[in-house]
Amino acid sequence: MQQASSHQHQHQQHHYHHSAKPPVSRSSSWIRRSPPPSPPHKKLWGGGGGGGGGRSRYVCRIVPLLVLTVYSIFTVVRIPSSSLVVSTADSERVERREDVEAFKTHLPSNQNNLEAREETRSPASLPCSALINGEAGGGQAAESALCCDRSHYRSDVCYLRGDVRTDPSTSSVLLYNAPRGSAPEKVRPYTRKFEGSIMSTIDEVTIVPVVDAGSGSSSNGTTAGDAASSKDNLRRRCDVRHPPGVPAVVFSTGGYTGNVYHEFSDGLIPLFITAQRFAGEVVFVVLEYHYWWLGRYGAVLERLTNYKVVDFRYDRRVHCFSEMIVGLRIHGELVVDPKLMPNGKGIQDFQALLHQGYSRTPSATAAAAQPPVPLALAPPSRPCLRPDEHAKVAKPKLVIFIRKQNRVLLNLPHIVTACRRAGFAPHVMNLRRQTPLPAIHAALSSADAMVAVHGAAVTHFLFMRPGSVLLQIVPVGLDWAADAFYGKPAQQLGLEYLEYKVAPEESSLAAEYGVNSTVVRDPSVISSRGWWEMKKVYMDRQNVTVNVKRFGELLRSARLHLKNATACGKAAAAATTAAARRLYNMLYSEREKRKPWRAVGSGALDPTIVVLVGGKGIQDFQALLHQGYSRTPSATAAAAQPPVPLALAPPSRPCLRPDEHAKVAKPKLVIFIRKQNRVLLNLPHIVTACRRAGFAPHVMNLRRQTPLPAIHAALSSADAMVAVHGAAVTHFLFMRPGSVLLQIVPVGLDWAADAFYGKPAQQLGLEYLEYKVAPEESSLAAEYGVNSTVVRDPSVISSRGWWEMKKVYMDRQNVTVNVKRFGELLRSARLHLKNATACGKAAAAATTAAARR
Repeated sequence: MQQASSHQHQHQQHHYHHSAKPPVSRSSSWIRRSPPPSPPHKKLWGGGGGGGGGRSRYVCRIVPLLVLTVYSIFTVVRIPSSSLVVSTADSERVERREDVEAFKTHLPSNQNNLEAREETRSPASLPCSALINGEAGGGQAAESALCCDRSHYRSDVCYLRGDVRTDPSTSSVLLYNAPRGSAPEKVRPYTRKFEGSIMSTIDEVTIVPVVDAGSGSSSNGTTAGDAASSKDNLRRRCDVRHPPGVPAVVFSTGGYTGNVYHEFSDGLIPLFITAQRFAGEVVFVVLEYHYWWLGRYGAVLERLTNYKVVDFRYDRRVHCFSEMIVGLRIHGELVVDPKLMPNGKGIQDFQALLHQGYSRTPSATAAAAQPPVPLALAPPSRPCLRPDEHAKVAKPKLVIFIRKQNRVLLNLPHIVTACRRAGFAPHVMNLRRQTPLPAIHAALSSADAMVAVHGAAVTHFLFMRPGSVLLQIVPVGLDWAADAFYGKPAQQLGLEYLEYKVAPEESSLAAEYGVNSTVVRDPSVISSRGWWEMKKVYMDRQNVTVNVKRFGELLRSARLHLKNATACGKAAAAATTAAARRLYNMLYSEREKRKPWRAVGSGALDPTIVVLVGGKGIQDFQALLHQGYSRTPSATAAAAQPPVPLALAPPSRPCLRPDEHAKVAKPKLVIFIRKQNRVLLNLPHIVTACRRAGFAPHVMNLRRQTPLPAIHAALSSADAMVAVHGAAVTHFLFMRPGSVLLQIVPVGLDWAADAFYGKPAQQLGLEYLEYKVAPEESSLAAEYGVNSTVVRDPSVISSRGWWEMKKVYMDRQNVTVNVKRFGELLRSARLHLKNATACGKAAAAATTAAARR
């Protein structure tokens, strides 16, 4: 009875044995348990005492054999009928999973858990992002892998390693011998994942994992990849087998391709981010391939790949790779973030690649085989003169990009005249689709300044040298786009960025809708209806008439910047070289200078080796020491990366001596505001106080959906930040050393403000200032009374626990800042920023004096 009950229980749990594949082991054991066959002289179907029993035994033997025969015939017939090996692999995977489940039910609990872990173990223990970035260890290089990183809001990227083969007929990529448990993945390899309407037009790539039942070889010993046996001929035969170690990068040139801004921001820069680490040993597989695109950007692609580009749609051959990346990494709008790059590359390296690709000078052609070197600071046409030299030199070159369809400069002749009066030599360019990129590069790489109305053509600032000036004319309603798409990226590239914001009366929309209409005075109303509605009004139907007087002031600021850039750069270089030469003369005797291995003045090892060799300086050595002796988690994690010290002093500070009184841009101050609690009730007075202290205040209201790149762009270019204590203060991590963090600390939050933000900010190298809210400045004074225990002794409430303290001091408190007292802190911050430049020069002078002694 127990045996019958057990058999019935197994039948209910594993009914698939009767409908799919009978276990051979059970059949063979059943045959061994059968009684011996009848003697030869007895009839198989005869009567007598054992006739009925013999027939029953014969039937019991023959039925399982017939079932096995039918199943075998059905399996043989079914395999060739499959058009793709995926169905066979899927069925085998299901059967193996069921067999494993059946096997595990007969194991003790501890062994069962072990089996489950082994079945779900991934061959790649590292995160998918590490595999995509090439951070996998050598011990795992031989294992097959399939994973996708879908964490970024801009793009999905998948990584394949093993036997990878393309199947253009089905827009698929097949991974044979895939890790067990791998599932098919679908990817649209374009970098605007957040924009559903455009992503729906992008071709989709299906990644199909094929899990082979065996070791990857056929029964006759032929390798599975060569398709020799009846099983292996289902595997796609390789028409083009690419060398091992040469991966493929799959991406699309669909979407907004055709607009130069998107061609760089959504295509070329993400391609550089993803593929530059391969040093040319990579194959590009392109969806929605355009011949004109290859002709236009072939000079860039030639420096990223040593192989021909593969057209995924029309190249019907099966390409086989050992590794593949489907999709592109992206850091933001026209941005390459060195902190996210495996080798620390930045936007300057991408610019150097452009310069190599589009320069037509003999020197550039000869250097084409060399790694791209970032361009030197200061525009190329600026003379390297000492301030006391009064030689007559050519005027700085200024390129004006004009438009013909929309956002037209209606008073272009007056603008050209204003440029001449400001001391520039203006050159007007009307860009067309057929304008060759080398011609645009030649114009801008030799320019000192560029003027353009907001539009895709501004993207060409990537061809300008660091230290040049970009002056963008921003029509009504396009402020955010102008700053996010071009302003911040230009500053990160090292350009001096200036904006001319078109006044309502200067826009053609004023004549069409009225100067006081909502369209002109409050563009957010139109923008709230969506991108296409905003584009139709502010981009397609607007022209501008620039106020020449106001525009002239910006031109004079640009001219002054170029003068100071040359003077400061020359003075710094001369002082550095002189100090290094004096130190060299002090350290080495004449005999040591005459050593055979050192030819003095040869240029190979000039005294400036003390300051600079191969792009490394004393700051890099200091950073290396910091990495070696710091025991902070961040330093330990970064130990494998080359030390990259952040520059001291905020980026917008000018390089001027303290006695120079040139008019420069005010330091940028970002004010983070809150809307629910800890609100700044007198915000307008605070903004006014910031202006009076000499700052250019920018108010930001952070929301959950505010993209981090936008916050980073605002703070990485800021000189100071003001915020009431709260989570948003964490963003001080985006600020550069030498900047100022001014935290407003409400009543009862002193310890948290100092521990959570004050001390970490100081450790990061920021100047940290605190404004402690007085009892009468807190809204709690009106609610509980200015002399109440809640206001005068917050420790009483805090002793009741975190949630009680939070409910009173964080959730129910707003502040009204004393503007006079707050102004004193602002003046201290301004003085710190002024001294930062002077201190830098004093430190350099002290170093030179020490070297002389």
